Parts: sequence; C-alpha cells; structure tokens
Amino acid sequence: MSGGKTYHAEVPSFTVKISSEQELDYVSEQWFHFAQENNMWLLTQCSSLQYKDGFATIDIGNEPTILLVDHDAQGILFITGSVYYQNKDRILSLFQ
Repeated sequence: MSGGKTYHAEVPSFTVKISSEQELDYVSEQWFHFAQENNMWLLTQCSSLQYKDGFATIDIGNEPTILLVDHDAQGILFITGSVYYQNKDRILSLFQ
C-alpha cells in the first residue's frame, strides 16, 4: 500500500513435484532466483499447498516440515510440528 492506494499485480506461481536429489538440485539452480527477487519460495514434503483467491496457502497443522526462504533469500525459516526436530543437533544436520 502506498499513498493510501493498494497495488495489485499478477504474480506467477509454480508447483513442481521433486522425486530425487538430482531434481531438487536442478530446480534450486533454475528457480532460486525467484526467492532472491522476493517471491515466495518454499519446500515441503506434502502436497497441501493450495491457491485461494490468488494466494498460495498451506494448512500448517497438516504439514510435517516446511522450509520457507525469507525476504530476498537472506534467510531460511524452518517450520515444523515434528517432535523429532526439537533437538538442535537434528535441525543443524539438515544443513550439513
């Protein structure tokens, strides 16, 4: 919102099913620039991503783990309800 006006734009969205580590590497190399351009970029193990009124939505309660790239790809948000990741070492092992 700027000057009391709301800006509306069509934002493209893509969903891809990744079946292997090689596919994950390829998609990351080809599409990560979207995150750097401040577009939503996330990884999830389930297919609960839906589009409502033109916006991507996720039912967090049904999602085991989500990696969401932060603003301009300057950080990563790790969202989980899994008890497994209550241990700091297990979270760190994801990034090693």
